[in-house]
Amino acid sequence: MGEEKKFYTIQETIEILGISEKELLRLIKEKKIPVLEVGRALRINEESIDNFLNGQQDHKSNSNNGFLGDDLEEVFSEDHREEAADKEYQILENVHEPDIKIKQLQEECELLIEKKQELEEDINYLQIEYDEFRTKMKKLVVEELKVFLKKIDNGKIDLEERSFKEL
Repeated sequence: MGEEKKFYTIQETIEILGISEKELLRLIKEKKIPVLEVGRALRINEESIDNFLNGQQDHKSNSNNGFLGDDLEEVFSEDHREEAADKEYQILENVHEPDIKIKQLQEECELLIEKKQELEEDINYLQIEYDEFRTKMKKLVVEELKVFLKKIDNGKIDLEERSFKEL
């Protein structure tokens, strides 16, 4: 029987090699690590990982065995990256958007409540000021009216002949 080859996903390969995904993709593009395309998924065989770890960079890209060669650019093109990024963004937006909107609405509500309280305090202050002003004006008008009536009673003012401008 033939020897079974073990294949790893991109994520598993990253963990084995201890490098970032960006670095692994760069190595794949530079054809330092050969990749097998299985449907839309990429697989890296154990032998390629061992060769890379031992310092032997496999430059073979044999299309007969299913390894990617020139088609690699298409797999890692910007369109695929943008689609993946868009999907990831939409997923994150759908997952976190309600929480974010709720949080924003709560913050806006708190600000509105604070503003309402400030306005109520201002209204109360203005009502007190108005009541004090009204009381003072009442007293002033009553006192002036009393003085005016006393002058009429004492005969100092003749209502028929004089105008009120002299007062």
